[in-house]
Amino acid sequence: MFMVTKANKSPKKTRKQRVKHITKTDTHFMVRRSLLVYAILVFVLFWLTAMSVYLVDRMVVEYTNTARYNQIHSIYSNLKLDESYRLAVYKSNISNDKSITTEYGHNASVSKTRMDLTKKIKESGFSLISTKDKDTIVQSDTFKDTNGHILYLSVIPQALHKDYTYGTSEIAKPYTKMTTSEFDHDQTSYVTIKISLGD
Repeated sequence: MFMVTKANKSPKKTRKQRVKHITKTDTHFMVRRSLLVYAILVFVLFWLTAMSVYLVDRMVVEYTNTARYNQIHSIYSNLKLDESYRLAVYKSNISNDKSITTEYGHNASVSKTRMDLTKKIKESGFSLISTKDKDTIVQSDTFKDTNGHILYLSVIPQALHKDYTYGTSEIAKPYTKMTTSEFDHDQTSYVTIKISLGD
């Protein structure tokens, strides 16, 4: 004989009981399974993963930039510039084109300054690969070493630097028509050196 009995209904839960997902005891917390709890856990895990990836990426970038910075400074040190080259401007662009640019004032003519710097650059392991506007006051030289590092050199008269900076128009244009020898009497020059890793 089969008997069917009516199942006892569980007492109706109050709103307070229904929304209580976390129960605290003396030793631990108990989290009740629900769609809301799962959604929160998924969000927290996603956020933690995203932050971990971001932090690792930042650490790699910082390590790479520090290595590049040290490498470029080592190249500058090898140039062995003495105190006669007075630092005027320092520009670091490590994170973008992997370069550092320095600008100096030097109490010597453009010809003597360029000769001195070319010697130092070659002694540090670079070779001249190209020259633009040769023998003019806007001549720029490009050097390269066996590791593929690029060094750009520009030496201009102080008067031309004033023209660029203050618009004084002390030198007739076009500048490419003015030869370096015309300024051998001027014992001040302005130097720009840019070193790029080129990788």
